[in-house]
Amino acid sequence: LEVFGKSAILVSGVPPDVKLGSEKDLIEGLLDQYKFHKNTLRVPKSEAVARALATRTAKAAVRSLHPTEQESLVGRLFACKVPSVAPDARPTTLMLTEENILEYFKKG
Repeated sequence: LEVFGKSAILVSGVPPDVKLGSEKDLIEGLLDQYKFHKNTLRVPKSEAVARALATRTAKAAVRSLHPTEQESLVGRLFACKVPSVAPDARPTTLMLTEENILEYFKKG
């Protein structure tokens, strides 16, 4: 991204897994995500922006992975030193009890 005048930016490139034509949505989402987390971040702004971009593009990329690629990704996650949290400190897994599952499908 480059500053382009007083109120515009120039997108000179995007990660290869970003769908062409979705740059505006990506950047708007990136800015929203940064604004939402900026008070809790303890990292330099450039790293916070990089993390937000990685999170945003990763979500779209995972949806298009082949099931074997998804399994490999999960395997790599659990090979990490701290697989239970993402770089933004959100949990990566959720344990559901039988009670949780039954409550979720309970007819109201």
